[in-house]
Amino acid sequence: MDLYHQPANLFVAGFLGTPKMIFLKGKVTRVDGQGCEVQLDAGAPINLPLSGRHLSVGGAVTLGIRPEHLELAKPGDCTLQVTADVSERLGSDTFCHVRTASGEALTLRARGDLASRYGETLSLPLDARHCHLFDADGVALTRPLRVAA
Repeated sequence: MDLYHQPANLFVAGFLGTPKMIFLKGKVTRVDGQGCEVQLDAGAPINLPLSGRHLSVGGAVTLGIRPEHLELAKPGDCTLQVTADVSERLGSDTFCHVRTASGEALTLRARGDLASRYGETLSLPLDARHCHLFDADGVALTRPLRVAA
């Protein structure tokens, strides 16, 4: 479970879990004492409370998130816009296969009664608590920043 929750690199992250972890390409737009900000190629920016001390602005990174940590957005969420493709209804779960504006394929694991239509635009929130960040070499940034007491 430690490997599942804190993968050391892209290979381990993609190997464990069904459906597998989703990977989104992006570039670092800010690194400071509060963490780092990533602009995803798919269009959404996200702030992550991770120590990016060996990252540099403009550097390539990969954001990873597991399908079970995606859901449909509520108003006000920081969202990623995707287009619905195929949905697999499996009873208690539905695996909704979607594509980002940059063409990346993702799988959303949702409740069984999710009713999406082919070509429909969906909004997915990106919760930084469940995101993983990998540098250009595929190595995970595993140490979250700690807030001073």
